[in-house]
Amino acid sequence: MKNSCGLFLISLVLGSQWSFAQATFTGSKVQLPIVAVGSELYAVDLTLIDGEKLIFRVDGSSLAILTNNAILQATDPVFAGTTLTLPLLHVGNQKYSVSLKLIEPATYTFQVDLASLKILGSRTPAAFTNASHIVSTSFFHWFAANGGQRTGPWVPVEGRINWLGTAPWWKTQIKQVMSANIDVINVHLINSTEERRITLFNALNEMLAEGYDIPNVAPFLDPLVTWHDQPKFDLATDAAKKLVADQYIRFYNQYFQYITHPDAVANIATIDGRPVLVTWHFLVNFNNVLSMQQSDLAVPLQTNFANKASLFNKPPYMITTALNQPAFSFADERVAMFEINEHYREVKYNNLTTVQLKPGYWDQNVRSPGSFLPRAGGIHYTAAWNKVHAGVNRIYIESWNEYDEGTGIYAGATTPPYIAPGSTNTNTDMWSTTNNPFEYIHTTAKGAAKFNDIPSLDAMMLQHTLPNTLAKGATAEATFKVRNHGDESWTGAAGFSLKQFPTDKATFSNGVNINDANDEIPLYGGIFRGRPLTLQTQLTAPTTPGSYLTHWQMMKGNQPFGEVITHVIKVQ
Repeated sequence: MKNSCGLFLISLVLGSQWSFAQATFTGSKVQLPIVAVGSELYAVDLTLIDGEKLIFRVDGSSLAILTNNAILQATDPVFAGTTLTLPLLHVGNQKYSVSLKLIEPATYTFQVDLASLKILGSRTPAAFTNASHIVSTSFFHWFAANGGQRTGPWVPVEGRINWLGTAPWWKTQIKQVMSANIDVINVHLINSTEERRITLFNALNEMLAEGYDIPNVAPFLDPLVTWHDQPKFDLATDAAKKLVADQYIRFYNQYFQYITHPDAVANIATIDGRPVLVTWHFLVNFNNVLSMQQSDLAVPLQTNFANKASLFNKPPYMITTALNQPAFSFADERVAMFEINEHYREVKYNNLTTVQLKPGYWDQNVRSPGSFLPRAGGIHYTAAWNKVHAGVNRIYIESWNEYDEGTGIYAGATTPPYIAPGSTNTNTDMWSTTNNPFEYIHTTAKGAAKFNDIPSLDAMMLQHTLPNTLAKGATAEATFKVRNHGDESWTGAAGFSLKQFPTDKATFSNGVNINDANDEIPLYGGIFRGRPLTLQTQLTAPTTPGSYLTHWQMMKGNQPFGEVITHVIKVQ
């Protein structure tokens, strides 16, 4: 047990890219920017000398007496008697509390007390559970400048010709999704235009590398498109069951092939640690739908992917349609997706209440007579969000970008709707009563913030370049990379900044305000949840030599929030 725990901790450190705050275990060192020893305060590093037994030794060259009478925080380490207590230790993306026992006083050598080790959780938002309030949207990938759906009534703000299906373009769409506070994209799973799903995955991979906390991804199988114009299959047969399982296998094969970032697994949509699978109707293309069992999907997924992600050792979490039966009997959730033209439709199933929200529907450019559900400039969509009550568990937005049916909530042109020449479409409608291209994105962001389990204000510190030493009176530039993990977008106009604690005994910087001309703030209206931000400030060292403990945190006005960078600067 000792070895397995030790190897578990060490494995979390390997490849870690976090460099910042509090007590931090990186590479082979535990960095302690502050540790209380009686009435004295020190900064020191511990070096790992035995990875199997988790034995550390004080690095004497790193020891510094803090000269500025720093104020001790509740999460700061304390050495008393023979025990070094770390109330908060960052290891990669995880948070722990742990104690170390002094085993060689002469060399200040410590060993981790595994009985004291507690996992406090992830630094990123916790994975979804059955109790979570989740906002998802259906997300289609068949777009190119001259391909895919092109005849919808609502032209995107950049023009339909500029929906290129390339990775740079997909990044603009993902940013819009994120600015709407959407948690999960249910990515269309069909057997055509797959090259554009691949470019979507390329875009997600690039955004992870840039520091974005992207939405979770789930496959949304579309049997009607996948098996269009084919004879009905019999789900009582192994061959038909394999046909279905193979679609999800192909999806995840592509996902792992093109999303190679270390956080790829963390961004697979899960509920209670189970991979989320979504599907539309099976009854049109298959007989004996009820013969399909959970194990018919669980076993192939485990066989193909358990070596890549342990979550595939668990059975899938199945989400199906609700109103047209039969659907899979092992469904965990049912939702009225692409089944009814209503702005708000609630379904109760399996002790969960799901809601489909739809801004409107208008397919009369491509179908005759087709159907029409008006947007009325966003009035109905706002009213639908206002119907969401405390008993709702999940919200599914239909859709992000189903173009020809006119249900998308992407940023749209506020010009009159497109009416296809030669169609029988005689209706009219309005995108926004306030002439706002982001009408539905802003409504979604506001509604999701009220609904979800995410705090309004939160921040994760990703990197910093605070110096370890400065000459007295010298100046230097420091860079901070921080990511928004709250529902409220950040702007300088709203008072968002990064500041040094006013309680620090030496002020190196007055901090830095967010510049609203940068980072696409004019386009998206702020630094939205999941977006990283790089800030720079000039430091000026005090004229008195010593080792100074500094703390840095995001602020809204005078309100601090999010993670704290704790760093010692030695002035000499």
